[in-house]
Amino acid sequence: MEIEEKKKKLILLIIIVLVVGGGIWFLGSKREPQELAPSDPVESTEATSLAKDTGETSASLKEESTTKKIYVDMKGEVKHPGMYPLQEGDRVYDAIQAAGGLTKAAEKDRLDLAQKVQDEMTVIIPKKGEKKKDWLRYPKGETATSQTNSSSAGGAKDSGQEEEGGKISVNQATSEQLQTIDGIGEKKAQKIIQYREEKGQIQSLDELQNIDGFGEKTVEKLKKALVL
Repeated sequence: MEIEEKKKKLILLIIIVLVVGGGIWFLGSKREPQELAPSDPVESTEATSLAKDTGETSASLKEESTTKKIYVDMKGEVKHPGMYPLQEGDRVYDAIQAAGGLTKAAEKDRLDLAQKVQDEMTVIIPKKGEKKKDWLRYPKGETATSQTNSSSAGGAKDSGQEEEGGKISVNQATSEQLQTIDGIGEKKAQKIIQYREEKGQIQSLDELQNIDGFGEKTVEKLKKALVL
């Protein structure tokens, strides 16, 4: 009896093992196979970042290649006179900084720091008290005065107005050029330039009356020498 009882227990144990094992196999066969990710998320992020950096670098190189390099000869009262490479669109201020800045003897008030420089231009910084008319020398012998006058004359022709030689553009003239006009000294010239910088282009010569020191009679007199 005892042997039969052991056989029954053994058979029951085998049945249980078979049932459990079969169930595990069945469930395993129903499970869908895992698909491999197309790429590691970290690697994908790094690739995206690399592509972005490459694109930005290419754009930066393209921008640099489209910016024209110019050369300006700095003379006079700068700390390090000589020829300097600048970018197209740079101004007198940038040229002075490239040459180490102004000396203590430089005539600062006669400079138009906002004026753009050109390739092959010579910038001559005057000394205090020096009466130098053309401190900007343009290529091919042109001067700042001739540039302004030709621009003013051209504007008059284009608008159909009668050309009046010798007039200076109140919107384009430098401090030095304005001082060539009777009735405008150094202080008044600087006031005009400061007004332009703060308010923008002058729309009418009568607008000069908004500047301290320019009365109605003064402006009427200046109209003979100025254009917009």
